[in-house]
Amino acid sequence: KSAGYGAAVEWHQDYAFYPHTNDDILAIGVIIDDMAHENGPLMVFPGSHKGPVHDHHANGVFAGGFLPADAGLDIRDAVELTGPAGSISIHHGRIVHGSAMNTSDRARRILFYEMMAADAFPIMGSMTQWNGIEDYNSRMLCGEPTLTPRLKDIPIRIPQPQPDVPISIYEIQKGLKSRAFGKTD
Repeated sequence: KSAGYGAAVEWHQDYAFYPHTNDDILAIGVIIDDMAHENGPLMVFPGSHKGPVHDHHANGVFAGGFLPADAGLDIRDAVELTGPAGSISIHHGRIVHGSAMNTSDRARRILFYEMMAADAFPIMGSMTQWNGIEDYNSRMLCGEPTLTPRLKDIPIRIPQPQPDVPISIYEIQKGLKSRAFGKTD
């Protein structure tokens, strides 16, 4: 997030963007700049990964976010993930998270790596492209390749229909009717 105007990312669950056959999915964030309240740190609702996958649609189109109150979440329960540069954050693909606008004079950059179990195959929505199973398997960090997905009884919502321009989370979230961190366009 750029200093002074880095955009907010509305409350969402990563899993809503790319449901898989199971939810053994993590996002690892490497904090590049010190992350404090003023520069819009990542915020999470602890334990929310054990709850439902919330509806991320507005006007019948996937909008990539929702208001916590509409999902029965109390904003006072959200926790800021702050720390010095070099720290990491690890969150589950189903945890509810977001971040406010960066109003400070300091940048707030974080680099995310997403990882999933070898038997967590994308149902849809994954922007990752691969050329055949060999390419897919070559990205594996550990474990054994498999052609047998593990199916877990978990809630899934399909991220369809997509907005006309699903380039980034910022573009997708322009379709939200209302925002927790700022005004709609």
